[in-house]
Parts: sequence; structure tokens; C-alpha cells
Amino acid sequence: METVNLAILYLLKQLQVAIPRRRFIDVLYETEITNYYEGLSAMGSLKNEEYVRSTQIGGEEHFVITQKGIEITEANDSKLTVGIKKKIADCAEKILRGEHDLSRAYTKITALSDETLYFQCGMLDNGEPQYELRIATQDREQARRMAEFFRANSSELHEKIFKLLGE
Repeated sequence: METVNLAILYLLKQLQVAIPRRRFIDVLYETEITNYYEGLSAMGSLKNEEYVRSTQIGGEEHFVITQKGIEITEANDSKLTVGIKKKIADCAEKILRGEHDLSRAYTKITALSDETLYFQCGMLDNGEPQYELRIATQDREQARRMAEFFRANSSELHEKIFKLLGE
């Protein structure tokens, strides 16, 4: 089983409740499991294989792990790193306590190859991406500085981006 699929199942197992699609997407960004499109594709595969079931609650799609999903997660538990398990468990706990922020800026640094990194940043509104920017860089320190700057100035940058795109 792919790591992304296993991480999604692990998240759903930790929650033990159905998670709305918009909140699921936000969790993907926060835990850095994967990106929006790959996450929804993985969820589609998990539903097709009957590891996850989706239901409509209040007109919104919700995801919940099935018994089959729980069994495959437990059988493959050692394939997930302690770090990703902790991120997922912390995020699940916030969701269950109602402390999860669905409107926020996010940043992520991803290795594309040994020499190239991507700095990603974006803005979520009710768990749905408003925009995402991805910049290739060859310097981890530069990517780190970009992430810090974006987080510190996200509101101002958000306004400027929409103003520039609207002109």
C-alpha cells in the first residue's frame, strides 16, 4: 500500500468519526501528507477499494474508515514514520477538540530532486484552497526564509496577490 493512502487511513482511524471533505483537505496541507489533487485521488482509490466510505451529511461529503480500512492500517502500521504519525495524531486531536482552523495560510518545502526544492505557499478558506504558489529553489535556507516571510506577512501578501490578479 502506498504511504499516502496509509497515512490517510491512519488519520481516519485516529479520528474515529466522519470528517468533512473541506476539513480533510485542510488536514492534508497541515500534516504535509500530500497535496490537494493527489489527496483527493488517493481518497478516490481508498473508496473504490472499500477502505473508506463516504456519506452525505448536511449536503456535504464526509469520509469515514471502514473495518477493512482499519485492518489494513493495523497490518501496515510500521510503514509510517513516527514523525508523520505524530503530526496526524496531533491534527486529529485538534479536530476532535474543535480547535482546527479552516481558514489560514500555509507553507511547505518539498524536495523535487537532490538539487531542487519547491517552496509552496497558499491560502485556505473553509478548508478549500484559494490559491497555491510553487517556486523552485536550489537553496534550503532561501526556501526557509521564504516560508518565514510568507507566514509573517500572509495577510498583506494575500491582498496584494488578489489585487494584482484582479487588475
